Amino acid sequence: MMSKPTKHTIQTAAKHARTKAKKPKVAPRGKALAPALAIEANYDCSRKPLLREHAIHQDLKPIFDALISVTSSCQAVTRCYIDLLALKESQGLPKQGEWPDSPELDRDRAQHAGWVKAVQEECAVTGESVFAAEFLEPCWTRLMRRWSACYLGWWHAIADARELMQSAAVGAIMDAGESRPLHRWTTRAIVDLDNLAGLLHPFCTGGVEGLGFIRWGLPPLPPDFRTYTEAMSKRIGELRSISVTALDTVPTVSVAPGLPGRPQRAAAAVDVLTKCPDPSADADESLSPALTENESSVMHAMHRYDASLLLSTHKIGETMKMAGRLSVRTIELIVKKLIGLGFAERPEGNRKGARLTMAGRRLVPKIAKDCRLIAD
Repeated sequence: MMSKPTKHTIQTAAKHARTKAKKPKVAPRGKALAPALAIEANYDCSRKPLLREHAIHQDLKPIFDALISVTSSCQAVTRCYIDLLALKESQGLPKQGEWPDSPELDRDRAQHAGWVKAVQEECAVTGESVFAAEFLEPCWTRLMRRWSACYLGWWHAIADARELMQSAAVGAIMDAGESRPLHRWTTRAIVDLDNLAGLLHPFCTGGVEGLGFIRWGLPPLPPDFRTYTEAMSKRIGELRSISVTALDTVPTVSVAPGLPGRPQRAAAAVDVLTKCPDPSADADESLSPALTENESSVMHAMHRYDASLLLSTHKIGETMKMAGRLSVRTIELIVKKLIGLGFAERPEGNRKGARLTMAGRRLVPKIAKDCRLIAD
């Protein structure tokens, strides 16, 4: 419990506050550092440094900017997590009174505000001016708030990019000439975004604020986090490689000598030449693949388990009824196919278990619900 400060102690604290940015604070033995401001005033995790490239086609610029935001937020999350691990190494895990929503922290903050108000009122009577130092929150509190802001910015950036990826204008350019839904650029890019989002899904991080990772002792970031971040950079490079000149060239018309005297025929010729057919107009817009009954059964079986569990082929088979249970070899081949389609993954390597990706989990409810091969 802190004692009530006098006017002299507050003025002295003001002098130290002017130089706190230059001198690192070291906690006295047996005491914690004085709490600091919750979030730095100049810190804004929502900033999105976009590349100013005028060579990007206007229809691709929104998704280009969105993917830039995804990669920037991935880097912010990685840097902040490194700081969290470093603080854990030096001070240990946060104590109860250092959490942002801690009752102890709220009590100390309110007590400090009351003391400052009392001293200011006392000085106002005598006409003296006083500078009251701000409430200093613990290092863990500041860093946890920063991590939460980075995590929310990362999550919203992925959601925005995924929505823009379904734009018809993006599909008309990037999916041109590809009639197979699963081979379209937009489909594969959405799978990349889903895989990235699944690594730090709110279910895995203990809520939308991402603080579950700290409660669980700061486990290492998933090894595929960097891999999927690099996949986003690859998609950005593919968007940058699209030639704006080739897409925006105005068609020229060769006019025969006798044609200018026939305005109606000339207008018809120009109209035909300037109308470009949409290459994806006749393409199948369904993103659902063609799956056999056995493949659907395996996906249903995997869906019954929590997303954080890695399943062996034996575990998947145990979920099926005896009448329709598949062999271990058949299940293994089906899992390999699902991995190739982007609906399953082995995040710990080929010798570890498999799990459905977010894309796979979203697909399961669309599959026929009357599959009778899964045990109740």
